[in-house]
Amino acid sequence: MILCMFVQPKLLLYSSNETSTSIKMLISSHLRGCKRCQQALEQLKKTTSAVKDFMSIDVSPDIDLDIRILESIRKNSETT
Repeated sequence: MILCMFVQPKLLLYSSNETSTSIKMLISSHLRGCKRCQQALEQLKKTTSAVKDFMSIDVSPDIDLDIRILESIRKNSETT
């Protein structure tokens, strides 16, 4: 459990290969025997993948939105 408290905060760095060789070996060894940390790493990978998918969505701005809003306001003000 104490080792889990050391490993879990480093899982993001571990999963993106940003740890030193010695830390990577320690975490790899720990993961072979710890279901809790294995599950945490798997959840982290799923979350990271979901964020990457979300960030790749192209959200083009609606250039004409402000014009349509102003026209709608103008039309509504003419009818009242």
